[in-house]
Amino acid sequence: MSTEFHFRACLFDLDGTLIDSIAAVHRAWTVFATRQALDPAHILHHIHGRPASESVAEFMAGHSQTEIEREIAWLKEAESQDTAGIVPITGAIDFLHQLNHLNIPWAIVTSGNESVAHARIKAARIPKPDVVITADQITRGKPDPEPYQLGAQALGFTAEQCLVFEDAIAGVQSGLAAGCPVIGLLTQVQDAQALLGVNTISDYTPLTLEQDTEGFKLHVPL
Repeated sequence: MSTEFHFRACLFDLDGTLIDSIAAVHRAWTVFATRQALDPAHILHHIHGRPASESVAEFMAGHSQTEIEREIAWLKEAESQDTAGIVPITGAIDFLHQLNHLNIPWAIVTSGNESVAHARIKAARIPKPDVVITADQITRGKPDPEPYQLGAQALGFTAEQCLVFEDAIAGVQSGLAAGCPVIGLLTQVQDAQALLGVNTISDYTPLTLEQDTEGFKLHVPL
């Protein structure tokens, strides 16, 4: 038994969806928490799926804009430089090669900024995407639909024609709000219901692709 998704293009979140960067993320944000005398556990619980600049501004409410921007710049540099231990999610690279073989357009839509995203894509040896949408290109981050709407537009499709892969609640909310079908990755959470009841996978190995008369079809085992 499987669920079928009909689509024309794919949109992928990056961290936790195509790559496992959790150790690097935790290292940078733990130092940030220490610098700001904040609880690291609280910080790490609230950052996933959201632009770093929005999280920093929220955690530093009451500080001057200059101080906030200084910490955002520090965090960007720290995350761009520390790529130790970043690896692809199991089956992700083979799945992306299948997309390329079938000429299926795909893009990365990440809440990370450009320098961090490209450093991590390189570290994990992810194939070059057709499009990368980063926090630098958006005005409203996930869970707002804007990031996935921009990703679909950049590939030349409507959001409804694009299949989204996401691991974070904010990202799932963003994809659904944009009108995309969404598949959740159980990398950050283990309870499928935590990802708003969308179909979920643990990695990409069970997925099968085929072409159909209106585009492409993905089979997701139940």
